[in-house]
Amino acid sequence: MRKFALPLMIVAALGASSAMAATAPAKPVVTKPAPAAPTVTDGVIKSINAKAETVTLDNKTVYYFPAKFDLSKVKVGEKVAITWTAKGKKDMASKIEAATA
Repeated sequence: MRKFALPLMIVAALGASSAMAATAPAKPVVTKPAPAAPTVTDGVIKSINAKAETVTLDNKTVYYFPAKFDLSKVKVGEKVAITWTAKGKKDMASKIEAATA
């Protein structure tokens, strides 16, 4: 009987350690990236599309404004500063004002 006791204990110990190693690791914590900080770009207005709520600057960049945004305060040829954030492939603007200097 003693001949079987030691090998049985070794097999049981190895089986227990391999069972603990087979448990699934904890899932990593997924954190959302911080929102991008708004950027301010200066330029001269090349065109305004009030229906599409867009402003195109002289560098050919199109900025998209929220629905019902009041674009009547600016005009083509005016130098402006646009505050915007990239969302996907669009530059979403949140503010437009006359540029100083």
